[in-house]
Amino acid sequence: MLQIGILLSVFGYMFYIQPLMALVSLAVFSPQFVFVPLMQRAINRGPGAHRRPAPGQRRRAAGRGGDVEKTLQQDLRFAEIFQLNLGIFKLRYSMKFLMNLTQNFGKVIMLGVGGWYVIDGQTDVGTVVAFISGLRNITDPWGDLVNWYQDMMVNSAKYRIFVSAIEKFRRGEDPSAP
Repeated sequence: MLQIGILLSVFGYMFYIQPLMALVSLAVFSPQFVFVPLMQRAINRGPGAHRRPAPGQRRRAAGRGGDVEKTLQQDLRFAEIFQLNLGIFKLRYSMKFLMNLTQNFGKVIMLGVGGWYVIDGQTDVGTVVAFISGLRNITDPWGDLVNWYQDMMVNSAKYRIFVSAIEKFRRGEDPSAP
């Protein structure tokens, strides 16, 4: 609630000072409203689509004397999980990169639009500085909200996996089976 309040108050102040520049700054953040949920859904699809081994399952599989085929299958599962986790990290860092890019691109746009308004006589330099400062003040609460959203979505996916395992257990099935 605090982060949402900060965002609303900063944007409200921006709209009070210069509505058109505030719309431009809002337009700079709008792509994040699209790519953050899309990339987070892709991240969440990863763990739910594959089965993770139980913690000691690798040791049990490798410790079974002459059962080489099972050991190889288990190694393939671990390689698959490693690739899945690597893909998740790539998506997360790509999302962070895009967020940083749009936020810094917003400063450049604000300087361009603000400079144009100063030259045209529609605003003064102090307003442009206030908008650049406002964009900096928006970055932290927005990042906190995105992190909260990511944590919520990851925990939701983990909960669905947990409930699915409990249901399999109740039906008498092996919860670790795919």
